[in-house]
Amino acid sequence: MLLEMDVQKVRRGFRLEMDCRLEVTTVGLFGPSGSGKTTLLHLLVGLERPDRGRIVLDSVTLCDTDRRIFVPPHKRRVGLVFQDARLFPHLSVRGNLKFARHLAPRRSRNLSLDTVAEILELGHLLDRRTPSLSGGERQRVALARTLLSAPRLLLLDEPASALDAGREAQLLPFLKRIGQELDLPMMLVSHRLGQIRYLTDTLLLIEAGRLQARGEFSTLIDRPDVVRLIQGHELSNMLRLRVVEHQAGEGLTAFEFAHRGGKIPSYGRTPSLKGPLHRCPAGEEMVATVRPEDVIVSLAPVEYVSARNQLRGQIKKIIRTDSRTLCCVDVGMDLLADVTHVSAAELELYPGKPIWCLFKTHAMRYPWATVGAGGAGDRSDGTYRAYKTYSEHQGRSERSDHCSWAQS
Repeated sequence: MLLEMDVQKVRRGFRLEMDCRLEVTTVGLFGPSGSGKTTLLHLLVGLERPDRGRIVLDSVTLCDTDRRIFVPPHKRRVGLVFQDARLFPHLSVRGNLKFARHLAPRRSRNLSLDTVAEILELGHLLDRRTPSLSGGERQRVALARTLLSAPRLLLLDEPASALDAGREAQLLPFLKRIGQELDLPMMLVSHRLGQIRYLTDTLLLIEAGRLQARGEFSTLIDRPDVVRLIQGHELSNMLRLRVVEHQAGEGLTAFEFAHRGGKIPSYGRTPSLKGPLHRCPAGEEMVATVRPEDVIVSLAPVEYVSARNQLRGQIKKIIRTDSRTLCCVDVGMDLLADVTHVSAAELELYPGKPIWCLFKTHAMRYPWATVGAGGAGDRSDGTYRAYKTYSEHQGRSERSDHCSWAQS
């Protein structure tokens, strides 16, 4: 899906200027609070008018100030899920979902209410009134309501910001599966980099109303100005892993990298890792995180230390800022290690140099629930089965069949 934006919006003490052309699959819009992320979404969905400019989605002009074109929100075929669910309190969950489905054009109603309820595990909530729902339940209903409006582009404005860690751990995997299984382009807005990178590595970085950088995270991290922008915002390594076995007696789970098109290092076999015990079944894939500051670099493997994970690698690049030196090391995947300028100089670190990366098993975190994970309990398995059943009987939805509805 091609999105073209060249817009300007001015309000008291703030100016948003966005000029870009991008293919949207799943894209993350990241920036500090007050940078203009939500304003941009409101322009895309039609809740605000630009002072100047145009927005074109797949050759359809949504607004053009020069030509006096402005498509109203309910005709834009763009769905928006807000930070707060904004459900109709006088309706049941079922009533909220039926309202959204009624707004979708008949030819685009590819998802039934029962299918969406099964995908997002809402069946037992359909007859409940929305004020009685938990925060996580409300967000899932809001998401289901938007899906039933048949959007061809889904915008998510800080969807997990009002949730505690446990409910966030359940919501984000739902979003990931929706993008994958329904082939639905999404743009996620968040001031938390970890949430975005769980869903996608394609980023738009915005600051003070202007687009500062765009592209894949692995490429953007080369730039000191980008490192400055994301510094202090959950700059974590995302380890995409496959469970090998559980060592319950030791309280550990053994993993290998899930490469997905990546390459095994030329200097050895697929690396293995150990992390805290996890309930994800053997053979399943999951995401773990390790902070760069928890990674120790060494010129050789180290004996008589508690760090169980020692990965051989080669430095790909060095990123220096005023306060830190980041080493990007190829260990079978890119791994960032945060070292001081003094240590980098003493170890004579440079691109191409062989290196070892060490970190403790308990430096690994599992912030998001996965299929069969303890964080989401049996409900993750149920969601996975629902998606599998839907895919087998319905097939992948055509993106051109989606239309949309903006929640209000």
